[in-house]
Amino acid sequence: MKKAWANRALGLAVAVLLAATSLLACAKPATTATTSTATTSPRATASTTPKQTEPYGEMKIAMTTFGSEKFYPPTTEQGLLVTTLAPMYDLLFTLKGNDLGPNVIDKWVMAPDALSWEYSVHPGIKFHNGDEMTAEDVAFSLEQYAAKDAMTSELKTAFDRATILDKYTLRVYTKGPQLDFPAFSMEISPSRGLVLPKKYLQQNGVPYFEQHPVGTGPFKFVKRTPGDNISYEANTSYWRQPPAFKNLTIMLVPEETTSVAMLKTQMADVIEVGIETARALPAPDYRTFVTQVFGSFILFHGTTLPSASKMPAADVRVRQALSLAVNREEIIKTMFYGQASAPMPTNLSEISQHVDTPRWKNYAASVLNVYDPEKARQLLKDAGYPQGFSIDIWTFTQQGAPYLPSIAQVISGYWAKIGVKGNIVPSDWGTFQKLARSQPVNSQLVGQTSIRRSDVGPFTRKNIASYYGSPASYPGYDALLGDTRPDLDKVLAQGASEKDPEKVKELFSQAIQMAADTGVLSMLVNAPGLGAAGPRVDISFGRPQAITIAYAAAIAKHR
Repeated sequence: MKKAWANRALGLAVAVLLAATSLLACAKPATTATTSTATTSPRATASTTPKQTEPYGEMKIAMTTFGSEKFYPPTTEQGLLVTTLAPMYDLLFTLKGNDLGPNVIDKWVMAPDALSWEYSVHPGIKFHNGDEMTAEDVAFSLEQYAAKDAMTSELKTAFDRATILDKYTLRVYTKGPQLDFPAFSMEISPSRGLVLPKKYLQQNGVPYFEQHPVGTGPFKFVKRTPGDNISYEANTSYWRQPPAFKNLTIMLVPEETTSVAMLKTQMADVIEVGIETARALPAPDYRTFVTQVFGSFILFHGTTLPSASKMPAADVRVRQALSLAVNREEIIKTMFYGQASAPMPTNLSEISQHVDTPRWKNYAASVLNVYDPEKARQLLKDAGYPQGFSIDIWTFTQQGAPYLPSIAQVISGYWAKIGVKGNIVPSDWGTFQKLARSQPVNSQLVGQTSIRRSDVGPFTRKNIASYYGSPASYPGYDALLGDTRPDLDKVLAQGASEKDPEKVKELFSQAIQMAADTGVLSMLVNAPGLGAAGPRVDISFGRPQAITIAYAAAIAKHR
C-alpha cells in the first residue's frame, strides 16, 4: 500500500516543477454559467463534444485512507460505506436538513404499537446487472446487516424480521420499540442502508461479490488495485440524474502534500484538505467546499480492564487532568483559523435531536472545555503522579480529517507542560480500527490514547452508544467502558423505545451525563471536513453535513 502511493509521489517530482505551465496549457476558455436543462453542454460547442446528458471524461479523487478495503457492505466498516463504496450504492434513506428523508424508500410508517415499520420501495430502480430492485432485496439486505458476522450492532440488536407485502412494499419488525430504527440506514453512521442484490448474491456467493460488486448507484464497479486505486464507470441508466463524468478513479493518497501536488498537476481533480491548505489554494482555479462537520476527540482505551488497573489512564483524575491541559480555544484560533467551534459532550452538536442544547453547551464551556494547567498538575499529584508519566498517542488520518496527526502533535505539546510525555504512534485507520474494536481491546492500546474524528449528526443515541455502550449491547464499536456500565445501556435502550419526546430528552440527558463523567472520551473541537476541486471540476454541495468527497462523483459537473 505504502509503495503504491510513494511511487505516485515520486512521479510528481517533475510534474510539480511544471505545474504552473501545465495549468496554463490545459486551461479551457471560461464558459457562461447556465441553469438550462441537462441538454446544454458545459463546453464550447463542437461537433465532437458530448451532450451534457451523456457522461464524458474522467474524474480522479484522492482519498487519505481506504480502510480495510472490504467490498461486502455488511462486514465493512462505516467509513468505507460512505467513501470508496459510496459511488456504487444507494441508501434506503438520506439526511434531509437535520432529519430523515426519502431515498430508495419513498415512504415509511411506524405501526401504532411501535413494533414494526412499513417501507415503500421506489419502483423502477435497477441494479447494475439489470435486475430490478424490489422489496425482496431490501428485506434481504436488512437480514445481512443483522447477521451474526455483520460489522456493527444496531441492526443486530434492533431488527427482528421482514415480511413482503407486495413487490414494492415490506413490513420490518423490530425487537421492541425502536423509534430511531430507519436512521440506521442513511449516511450517518452506521450507514447500514446500502441495498444488496439478493438474487445476484445468492447465485454467486460473497467471495465472488467482493470481487465483482453490484449496486444501484450512479457508478458501476470496474476494477481495483488493492492499496492503490478503484475504477468505476458511469451508470447511464441511473434512476436519478446520471453523473457528468464517464469514468471515475478513486486513488489512495495518504499524504496531503502529495495530494495537493497531484491537484495542481491535474493528476487528481478532487482531494481532501485541511483548513490551512484550503486557504493556500488560489481561486478561481481551485475551489474548496465543506463536506460535513466532524467532532475530534481523545479516546482512552481499555481503562476498565484488569490489565490497566495500575496504569495512569485508569484513574479518572488523570483523564480529567489531560483534558484540562488542552487549550481548545487556542487550537481553534491557530490550527483552524477560527473556522472550528467548541464541542459539546459525547460528540453532540446543535443539530442533535432530543437534547437540551443550551444546557450542554454551557456544561461543556464550564466543565469539559476548560483550560487549567494548574488544576491539571494538582489532579496528577492527587492521583499519585506528581512527576508525570508516559502515554502513547496513536494517530492516523481519517476521511475528511487530514489534520488529526497535527492535532496529536499539539496535544503532546500541551501534555508536556504538565509533565506528561505523549509518545506519538503513527498508524493507519484500517489497522488501528482492528486493534481498538477487538474484544477485549488489543493489549497495545490498553491504557493508551488515540486522536479520532466522527460525524457530528442528529441522532443522539448513536453518538453515545458507539463509544460508551457495552460490547454485548453494541458489538462492533469501541466499548470504552467495557461491560462495566449496564446502567448506561439500560438508559439508552429506554430512550430509544420511549414515545414521549420530553421523556426521551430526559433519558438521553441522563445518558449524556453518565458518559461525560467517565472522562474516557475528551472532546477537542468541531471542525469542517473540506474538499478541494481543480480546474476541470465544478462541485456544489447543497448541504454540508454527513457527506464525503466520494459523493462529489455523483454531483460534480465539468468546468
